[in-house]
Amino acid sequence: MNEQILLKLWAKSEQGESNRYHPLWCHLMDAAAACQALLPNFGGVENMPPEWICLIVGAHDIGKADDWFQNKDKTLADELNKLGLELPDSITTNETKRKFRHEARSSEWLAAWLKRKGWSENTPRRGSIPNGAAQTIAQAINGHHGDFSVSAYLEENAARKALWDELRAALFNRLWEVLKPEENFLLSEFSHAGVAGLKLSGLIVLSDWLASNHELWRYHELPRDGSPQEYWVATQARALEVVDKLNFNITPRDWPNTPLLFGDVWPARKDTPRPSQVALENEVLSGVAPGLCLIEAPMGEGKTEGALYLADEWNRQAKRSGAYLALPTQATSNQMHSRYCAFLKAREQGAPRLVHGMAWLLDGSTPDAAPQIGGANEDRALALEWFRPLRRALLAPDGVGTVDQALMAALHVKFGFLRLLGLSEKVLVVDEVHAYDDYMTTILQRLLQWCGAARIGVILLSATLSHEQKKRLLAAYSGREIGDEELPHSRKSYPLLTFAAPDEKPREAIVARDDARDRVLQLQLHEGVLDDVAKTVKLARELVSGGGNLCVLCNTVKSAQEVFEELHRSKEEGTELFLFHARFRAGKRTEIEDAIIARFGPDAGVLRPARAIVVATQVVEQSLDVDFDFFISQIAPIDLLLQRSGRLHRHQPQTRAKDAKPTLHVLLPPSGVLQFGASEKVYAREILLRTFSYLHAKPAWHLPQDFRALIEGVYAREDLPGDLVPAEELEIAAQERDAKRENESRQARGSLLPEPNPRQFSIARAAQSEAEGEGETHSNFRAATRLGDDSRAAFLLHEPHLIEIAKRSLIKDSPSPRRADLKKLFANKVNIPAWFLRDATPQEGQPEFFEGENWLRGQLVIPLHHREWKGIDKSGRNFVIRDDELLGLQRITPNAGEIGE
Repeated sequence: MNEQILLKLWAKSEQGESNRYHPLWCHLMDAAAACQALLPNFGGVENMPPEWICLIVGAHDIGKADDWFQNKDKTLADELNKLGLELPDSITTNETKRKFRHEARSSEWLAAWLKRKGWSENTPRRGSIPNGAAQTIAQAINGHHGDFSVSAYLEENAARKALWDELRAALFNRLWEVLKPEENFLLSEFSHAGVAGLKLSGLIVLSDWLASNHELWRYHELPRDGSPQEYWVATQARALEVVDKLNFNITPRDWPNTPLLFGDVWPARKDTPRPSQVALENEVLSGVAPGLCLIEAPMGEGKTEGALYLADEWNRQAKRSGAYLALPTQATSNQMHSRYCAFLKAREQGAPRLVHGMAWLLDGSTPDAAPQIGGANEDRALALEWFRPLRRALLAPDGVGTVDQALMAALHVKFGFLRLLGLSEKVLVVDEVHAYDDYMTTILQRLLQWCGAARIGVILLSATLSHEQKKRLLAAYSGREIGDEELPHSRKSYPLLTFAAPDEKPREAIVARDDARDRVLQLQLHEGVLDDVAKTVKLARELVSGGGNLCVLCNTVKSAQEVFEELHRSKEEGTELFLFHARFRAGKRTEIEDAIIARFGPDAGVLRPARAIVVATQVVEQSLDVDFDFFISQIAPIDLLLQRSGRLHRHQPQTRAKDAKPTLHVLLPPSGVLQFGASEKVYAREILLRTFSYLHAKPAWHLPQDFRALIEGVYAREDLPGDLVPAEELEIAAQERDAKRENESRQARGSLLPEPNPRQFSIARAAQSEAEGEGETHSNFRAATRLGDDSRAAFLLHEPHLIEIAKRSLIKDSPSPRRADLKKLFANKVNIPAWFLRDATPQEGQPEFFEGENWLRGQLVIPLHHREWKGIDKSGRNFVIRDDELLGLQRITPNAGEIGE
């Protein structure tokens, strides 16, 4: 074998006249070193020794030792020819490039090597995927560019194959010599091929991306002219540096040998734990193992603190560390991020990453250059996005963000398995589980199936959850049907803990009631006020006439804008006004959110206003720790009204009168009318009808005693109290809801990963193109996590400087702008309803809106003039999209008074 040829084989090209390529043998070692540095955070693959895992990962690109890959660069090909390699015609055609896939060659070579080594090759049944360990490994390597189906490459004749096999073996031996894996290790099959394949795929892709980024790895600084051992030591150090820079490293914890007490995790609450926290501690002391835990308890019961305590105990048992906290909205994830930061700081751990569509996409740890991976530029752009905080936080030990980012792990999207890799060695905490519709719940069920298969600890939190919802979630994780008789306390006991483990029956733990925390919630129903702006404003002013703080919660952005606009138009002296919804630009929304938490949160103190009105949408109903003296809500499903009541008299502020009773004011349609206006576009009519009946039947709710009866009464289709709702009308609404639920579930199933299969790596099939949820859409396939959220991520830009920066993204291979400019751009980001611009064209003199490319890939850009963009809809009507500083984003049709939805 010609040693000079071996050293001259290239893997990555570089810029500049000298050192213009990175040797293949070096890249294989780089990837192996990256894997070695990542393993403490992401764990192993069943019982494979770490050195063997790194060997497999390092060999992922060995197929680049081939005529057709080495021929891709004419200059380098000429140099190899001079050494006697005799490559085919150095001018390759596009057809030749298309046909050759180095990952397929790598997969084929390594599978053959493992077979020669003695790894048995299982023979699959006709039509099924091979399921031996060697085949699973080969499939993972085959899919390391996101397409597991690739098999096209140019065949080798016997002479060329012998030549290249000798070179590949020499490359592989270099890896073997530095890793020194156990010589006689053999593996017939994995105990769960699906999970093993997933983890191997994730480790291969992530290691390859790290090692393929010249900005991070700085190839020219490494001793490429030295011995393999010298290079290996240097690239190991570089790998640790890169993993640390990107926060993929894990801080080892000195866990005790005995179970944790609640006071160990929350010293400040050692003497005042809540009943659910005491019950969790009892379970921990009795040896509850990692699995699934469902915590059902009232608002303000400290479910999050209990979840973090249990997560720590499960991490102690597994000798690992880390959690991902999944929240329903960006606002709640922002607030939880602050709480989790404080929690980790008190324990001298690093800060968690924030993960959602409004988190900054670039920070000081993010490289500007995309990894040099094979495939289209779009794949390189997608790879770079995994270096940014939006997705990188899922791979870091601790993260906080929206549930969408976790749910994406269950969708069949390109490189989506990286999310499951990120979750594999941490505990997943999902808050407000009851709030998800059938579309999201279907996705959550598939995620729980994979979590159960991978033995990922999951903690689900909910103040309110129906019996049927609970059964579906427990069945998904445990992998078995759950009978009603297996949950004897589910319909009657509250609060309640429920535990599940794969292939086992669920187990319930009753939580002792704290009578001191019982309360009576008064209901005051206001007929004829729903969707009546003037009457809503009149009621709001009456409630705060003597002082105090009020929240008016509207079910749509349009309604919230209209109510606030009327309040502001005739603003009363001494009353502070706030409008809070999701349709403000990111920077403005953050300002409003911070202001509301500062004034109405638990630490408000002297900042709490003497009199204020907050008009908001659902952004305040979930997980947001704020408190109001008075609360007005448009009618909503019973569970959400219970949630909203949790923001009423939540704390003990000085502004509240001592004899004040918590009262929930609910806005209803006129007497005798069973039409709920715009609220029926948001919530199922059947559930609104059932809630309507229970609101009239019980003028006061005794909480938490009434939780179960109210929830089951509305969701279990029991007979309704009273005769306000005709049976035939309720039946029609129920049929509509059933059809909608089936439609939502069917649509979700079309985007799901295959179910985990212990006998097969079921993900090993062609992946769809990836598109983010939370309004981050591009391409015809939208792997959305929220069916009803048909929105687009858009930049509303009115500064000429920022518009010009956005336009530069359309230039091919344009470099990313300065980070300061990017932050200014993203401060102007907002999700807009897709119908705002559907089939729209600009009016004369208006600029075109456009979709960004490169570093603005998938983002819509709308240039504004005087904070407006004027368009024409498909019916020929003029309309205006306005970025109002006071009201947020609006779409106005002149003479129609239309303001969004």
